[in-house]
Amino acid sequence: MTLTSRIPAVRAALGEAMDETASQAAAAAKRVRDAHCPVDTSALLRSGIVQQTGAGRFQLREGDGLPDARASYTEYGTSRQAAQPHMTPAADEAERVLPIAAAAALRKALR
Repeated sequence: MTLTSRIPAVRAALGEAMDETASQAAAAAKRVRDAHCPVDTSALLRSGIVQQTGAGRFQLREGDGLPDARASYTEYGTSRQAAQPHMTPAADEAERVLPIAAAAALRKALR
């Protein structure tokens, strides 16, 4: 009986699976962020983007290109404006989705 190691194939599949998992979590976070983002001029809503920053690493960003710090003001509030969190629920959603998607990706990679 000859035994053949599947470790190299599983390792390659896991890398791809983890990229997909992180991408799914980032996309879910953006959907929640977009749903919770207050829309006054829509500039803050339009500024939200997901960027891949490395293998299996994604970043949800907002506020780039805006002339002020409205992303922070909106998320955390000011002395004159109550907080309207939208990134915090997005992060919570990513935390919820990531282990579910990772487990599915792991099962798929091990087949």
